[in-house]
Amino acid sequence: MFDILLDDPRDTPWNKWACGVAFPLLIIGWGLRVMYLPSVTLGFRFLRRTSRRHLELTGSEPGWFGLALLGAAGLAHCHFYWTNHPKLAPYAELGKILSLIILIVCFGVVLVSQSRII
Repeated sequence: MFDILLDDPRDTPWNKWACGVAFPLLIIGWGLRVMYLPSVTLGFRFLRRTSRRHLELTGSEPGWFGLALLGAAGLAHCHFYWTNHPKLAPYAELGKILSLIILIVCFGVVLVSQSRII
């Protein structure tokens, strides 16, 4: 999966507009929605339909998780759109690095908060 992010994407309209604009907009919408809510429950289904595991985010955790989603959207946008744009291509690597830092730091804050260390 990470091979996609290591190689430059092909310059096709699908990569540029669907993967570089539409997909990040969906992630941004989800991230803003998560940031707006006071508590968020993320559910995961495993092998049996009756077995369900939940991850409850309360307090400041939804805000940090929403920021992590915005970082993921920025990463996808910089990789698929900026890399294929002639004027933005020189800045694509910087945008990907900054987005990845935001994603890792914010998701790390959520994980540390979920582990109840702080």
